[in-house]
Amino acid sequence: MNVIIYHKRTGDIVGFRHNASPQDLAFETDDLASMEADVPAGSTHHYVKDGALKSRPPRPGREWVWDGQDWMIDQEYAANAARLRRDELLAACDWTDTLSAKSRLGDGVYAQWQAYRQALRDWPDTPGWPLNAPLPTPPA
Repeated sequence: MNVIIYHKRTGDIVGFRHNASPQDLAFETDDLASMEADVPAGSTHHYVKDGALKSRPPRPGREWVWDGQDWMIDQEYAANAARLRRDELLAACDWTDTLSAKSRLGDGVYAQWQAYRQALRDWPDTPGWPLNAPLPTPPA
């Protein structure tokens, strides 16, 4: 017997038990339940709705979550991922934000890097952020 464990609210399959015992089928918590189903381990194209196994289209990207009927953007995940990317880009050009960099780069190039860094900090305020706002372009 193959048993899946799924999240009651979303229907997402969170675990598989192959060659399971009848006791495994009785698994249930406030958030999770189990049922007998023949689904390949690791399947992301199935979910449970109203006690039945259903198929769904592939997940469009990591920032998408299944709401039980369709894929939707998880705005919090997308925003956190965008902030992380922005922070990585800022850290990668920290070397430009020193007095010695100003003298090495010259006033013009230094000002371009400072403008880029400010644009990165302001990026979350851009319309369409986090998914449809282009990242600022670094100086050439």
